[in-house]
Formats: sequence, structure tokens, C-alpha cells
Amino acid sequence: MSLKTQLTLFVLGLLIVVLGTTFWINLNSTRMFLQQQLHTHAQDTATSLGVALSHAVSPGDLASMETYINAIFDRGYYLEINLTDPEGKPLYRKTNPLQIEGIPTWFIQLIDLHPAAASSEIIAGWVPVGSIHVTSHPGYAYVQLWEAFTNAMITFMLIALLAIGSAMLYLSRLLQPLKQMVQQARAIVNKHYVIQDQLPHTRELKEVVLAINSMVTKLKDIFTREAEINARLQKMAYEDPVTHLGNRAYFEMVLDSLLSDETEAHRGSIAILRLTHLQQLNETLGYPGVNAFIQEWVQQLQIQLQPFPNTLMARLNGSEFALLIPDQTPHMLEQCLRKLPEAFQTLQQAHHINPPQSTLIIGLSDYLPGEKRAQVLVRTNKALQQAQHNPTHFHLTITHATTSSEQLAATIRSALTQKRIQLNVQPVRHWPDKTPYNLEVFA
Repeated sequence: MSLKTQLTLFVLGLLIVVLGTTFWINLNSTRMFLQQQLHTHAQDTATSLGVALSHAVSPGDLASMETYINAIFDRGYYLEINLTDPEGKPLYRKTNPLQIEGIPTWFIQLIDLHPAAASSEIIAGWVPVGSIHVTSHPGYAYVQLWEAFTNAMITFMLIALLAIGSAMLYLSRLLQPLKQMVQQARAIVNKHYVIQDQLPHTRELKEVVLAINSMVTKLKDIFTREAEINARLQKMAYEDPVTHLGNRAYFEMVLDSLLSDETEAHRGSIAILRLTHLQQLNETLGYPGVNAFIQEWVQQLQIQLQPFPNTLMARLNGSEFALLIPDQTPHMLEQCLRKLPEAFQTLQQAHHINPPQSTLIIGLSDYLPGEKRAQVLVRTNKALQQAQHNPTHFHLTITHATTSSEQLAATIRSALTQKRIQLNVQPVRHWPDKTPYNLEVFA
């Protein structure tokens, strides 16, 4: 349950207690007042009727008495008017049924109003004629109480609805900074740093918002500084500072991912390019000149390898570069790589190195997922060594990974175990009865 709901229910509970108590006190006061009025009404009627009968009739004139009693009974709210002789014997009685229309039974049972009774003596001269007993009818009082009850309930509901609506609007506005703080916390998880510009007027919430803003600002500085440090360290760990290519660590990490059994990569090719006599070239061009020469050589490599956009280039050390070309066989790359020595000599001539002092040697091999990195690199270095001893102008040697029948069977078993092979089956049926004939399996 939200804080706003709890506060709203708390305010509503207090309101119900206060208004309910006030309502019950007023209703009870009204009931006591009407009870007193019923008693007064009965007493006044009995006194006035007794005086009237004492002066207006003779002791034995019962008919005149009945006329007076009927006149009074028909114009007032009376439950009963009873005329008795001096000995208490009933002479005349007039009654109304105790029925109250339009008032719920539960309300009558809840509000206990007792019919008020009063009596008066009838004396003709000095001779007692009898007694008159008057009982007020509580119907009028119940009607008044019911009207007061319904009016109070309507007023109570209106006040309650108005109070709840006002409380919810006020609490929503008051607790808005808390929602914004939640958004700030979630934004920090996503590395977004949000500052609340509008400060609440409530002192406690204002202090909390200021503290959160200060924390967000501090975290932003810390995370930004850590991100810069991490980026710098990652760049130092995986990037060659001269060519901005990946270094040996980065190259080996990518190669391991391609050789993993869990990868979906296919067979690819790997090439190692070695620049010979780089020390002589360094003596000729100097350290800055060699760096510029190597940077231009990397640009030439990128131009020549444009037909293979997924090629990963890395600088293993000062004189060796590695190319990792997924989904390409060595024979697909041979024609492209044969253009590299000529481009390398042209670049030396552009730097006025004549005759060329360095030679490009290339060792090319392929790799298979599931092989060990050392196995692939040994095979490629072997091709590189063979190219270095090649007396021809083009120093490139290609070696291939061999896959025996046992290795192939192990690969298939591994694929079946890891559920990397899915077989789709469809039935072949006779026509026209459609009975099954056999099953076709598509691998």
C-alpha cells in the first residue's frame, strides 16, 4: 500500500471519527429535545383539556366531554386520550395506531423515543368528575429525527468526499518529490543522472531532495571519472597506440571467442603479416617516420581488404600484423593477399626508400570452431616460417586445418549432445487414401 493511500485512509478515518461523533451527539441532543417536547406537549394538552372540561360541562354530560376530546384529538399528534371516572373506570377512549410511514424500521429501533404521557383532573365546582389522560404520538418526533438524520448524512458524505479529494490532491502534490527521487534512483541504475530543480516547500522533504541531488552529483562525478579511467585502461590493454588497432591481447580474446564450441561461427581464415628488416627501416626514417609509415601501411591494408568488411586487424608486435577473416576460406583470400606485397613496395617508394629495405611475408591458414588457439597459431606461424624461406618474390604460404573422420564423428556427437542439430520430419502418404508410406527427414 502506497504512502499516499495510507495517509488518505488515516485522514478519512479521523474525519469519520470526528464527523461521526459530532453527528451522534447532535442526533442524541435532538432526540432528547424532542422527547422533552413530547412530554411538554402531552402535559399542556392534558392541563388545557382538563380545565376546559371542568368549566364547560356538567358532571353527567358525557356527550359534551366526548365532543371536546374529539376536537382536540383530531387536530394534534396524540397516541391516546383516555377519560376515566374518579374511581379510574374508563368512560371514553380515543386512540391512534402506532404506525409511522416513510421511516425505516431499523431507524425506529435504533432511536428509542418513549411516548410521553400526562394526566389532569376534571373538577366541576368542588365535585371531582374524573381524569383525562393524554399520550403524545412519537411519529412527529421520528419524522423530525429522520429528516435531521438524512440531512446530516448528506452533509457528512459531501464533506467526506470533498475532504478525500482535497487530501488526495494535496498528498499527490506533497509526495511528488518522493516519486521524482524514485525516478532519480532508477535513472542512476541506467547511468542517467537527473537533478530535481524544483525544491518542495516542506522542510523535511526539501532537505531529503537536496541530499539526493548532492548524492546524484557526487555519483555522476565518481562514475564519470571511473568510466574515463576504465576506457583509458581498456584502451591501453587492448589497443595499439600507433595504429589504434587491437593488440595481441585483443586479437587472442576475439580468436578464442570464434574457436569456442558454444559459438555459431563457421570456418574462417587467419593471416599473419611480418615486415622484415624493420630495424633498417627505422634507421632510415627515424622513429616518427616509421610510425607514420606503419600508419599509412594500415590504411593500405584497410583499402585492400574492403571486399571483406568483417575482417579484424590487429598489431601483434612492432613488425607483425594479424588478420582474422570469419566465414572465408584461404583460397578466397589468396587473390586479395597477393596484391599486398606490391602495395607495400609502392608505399616504400612513396617514402623514397629505394631500393626497398623491408619485405612483406604472409602466412595464411584457416581455423575451425572447437580448435585450440595455440593449435591455430602454431599452424599459421608454420606457414609464416615457410613463406620466409620461399625464394620467390611473393612470400605467402597457405596451410589448412585437417579434420579426420574421428574428429568429424566427435564433432557430430558433440552437436547431438548439445542439441545443435534439429531434424524436421514430414510424412509421405499414398493417394488418394492418404495412408502413411514413409517419413522424409530434412537435416
